[in-house]
Amino acid sequence: MDILKKLSEYNSKPQRQKQIKKYLIACCQKYTKYRSSGNLVKGIKSAKQYINGDISWEKFHDIEYVLEGEAFAIDFYTTDRYLGKYDIDKNMLLDLKKVRIGEQLNQTHAKNYLIDLAYFIDGAFNFCYFPDDNLPDNKYKKFLCPVLFKRYFS
Repeated sequence: MDILKKLSEYNSKPQRQKQIKKYLIACCQKYTKYRSSGNLVKGIKSAKQYINGDISWEKFHDIEYVLEGEAFAIDFYTTDRYLGKYDIDKNMLLDLKKVRIGEQLNQTHAKNYLIDLAYFIDGAFNFCYFPDDNLPDNKYKKFLCPVLFKRYFS
């Protein structure tokens, strides 16, 4: 089953969008083990509150903005003093180590996995406040959990 295709079908029905939001945030929750800053855990809590109408868009957007910043930081991080950031981000290095061990990847593949994960998370959070056309790209469907899909949509 192509989960992304099914989500796209469900997304055309506004009454299903809340269910999709909850599913995407649950998928993000599976990956908190790879994010050391603590912002993803805070974001998940805020997303659940936002989906339930317990906090404002502005408050939710604040944490979404932080998570988007983390995605950019991972994507553009370099230790080359002439190209950008030189200080070592301890959370990012810890995340890379966790991904390398957890997913059994080499350094390059672990960084690419972590970049994709960070953008998947950002996309899931974007969907929470702008669901019309913000489902994750095909590139990120590896982070969509089939077990959670059955739980949320069966």
